[in-house]
Amino acid sequence: MPGQAAISLASADAAFTPVTGETLPELVAAQVYAALIEGRLPPGSRLSEASLARAMGLSRGPVREGLRLLERKGLCEFRARRGFFLRGLTRAGIDDLYRVRGLLEQHALAQAMQRPDTDLGAIAAWRDRLLRADRAGPPASPAMLVEEDLALHGLIVRLAGNATLTAAFEVVLSDTRLALSVVNQRLRRLARVAQHHAALVDALLARNLEAASAALAAHLEHSRQHVLQRLTALDAGHASDQAGAKIQPLTPHRAPRKGRQESVA
Repeated sequence: MPGQAAISLASADAAFTPVTGETLPELVAAQVYAALIEGRLPPGSRLSEASLARAMGLSRGPVREGLRLLERKGLCEFRARRGFFLRGLTRAGIDDLYRVRGLLEQHALAQAMQRPDTDLGAIAAWRDRLLRADRAGPPASPAMLVEEDLALHGLIVRLAGNATLTAAFEVVLSDTRLALSVVNQRLRRLARVAQHHAALVDALLARNLEAASAALAAHLEHSRQHVLQRLTALDAGHASDQAGAKIQPLTPHRAPRKGRQESVA
């Protein structure tokens, strides 16, 4: 009876605990992603479940599920009888990635700017939010900075109002995150993220399609060249300043190291 069901459920309330925002697998995925972006785990690295579990003080189950989350995002892959590996990078792959990004983002930009009802308030809000956060808070983590950097590009794509285009861009974002992991990402201020996108943002807010398209093309080309330079240095073994030269244990609440960064997304 309904009354009996209600009584039974109420009597079981003591067995429930509050639901938190992140599960253990999500926290594992976040730590591995941070290590990738910070260079502590270079592309192509083997992700040992046992080693990660020991470093994080967990059993292997949550670690495996966390790596599965990264696999679904396209950042790592599972190889039979060998385990999980971060995906590797090639110069040809980087060129292909930025070629596709250019096509998708330029098409989205044109669609968004040609619609008279496009609300560009989110673009201005993105810039203002970064500047406020930069003034008010402590330095953000490298992973957060990359996400904020890419957030503007995602906004432009969504403003096009094309669900298929947005879905395609989400796939490209996974590859972009992997590409940016070879760039020295030790410390960067949110204000610099806004500054590196200033020409693009200004053109967008002025609804100047030609200027916005040129700014976007220049920005993506700069990013491509920077990633390729770092990849070449890593391949040649001349990246002694890259944090990934020595993989450090993953530990909870690890603070980002200080240094210099450049926005290249």
